[in-house]
Amino acid sequence: MKESITTKKIALAGLLLALAVIGANIKIMGSIALDSAPAFIGAILLGPWIGSLLGGIAHMISALLVGFPLSIPVHCTVACVMIVSCAIYSIIGNYFKDRYRFLGIFLASVVAYFINVVIGLAIMDEAFHVSLWILFVPLSIAAITNLCIAAIALCIILSKKLYK
Repeated sequence: MKESITTKKIALAGLLLALAVIGANIKIMGSIALDSAPAFIGAILLGPWIGSLLGGIAHMISALLVGFPLSIPVHCTVACVMIVSCAIYSIIGNYFKDRYRFLGIFLASVVAYFINVVIGLAIMDEAFHVSLWILFVPLSIAAITNLCIAAIALCIILSKKLYK
């Protein structure tokens, strides 16, 4: 059965995008921000398509707010990595339904961290011949913080059945 986009989903996506803009203003070393937690929440609650869109838009808004410090092509590449990361986060997190839901969110968080930090930096290194590995620690801190915020929020939302 094909899922339709309802008014409820559009409203939640708008709310999560607004939260991503707020998170984009909470910076960790320059342009690294807390903008992706709402995208990961959206990926689980709204599915991979809307969650991925939230992830890409959230990163571009975050980069726009600080003036694209690493250049537009680099930030577009990071947005693409976020799109893939949110899609895979949604697929893994939603694969485990009901009983093992929280295990699925944990596994999805580990994979999303690996994609965002390790694979993302490797792509930057290869594509632009610019070594950004110096950002490994702040990116790790931001990614882990975003994923923990998303996991805690999802555990509360799903355990209390606040969203159906």
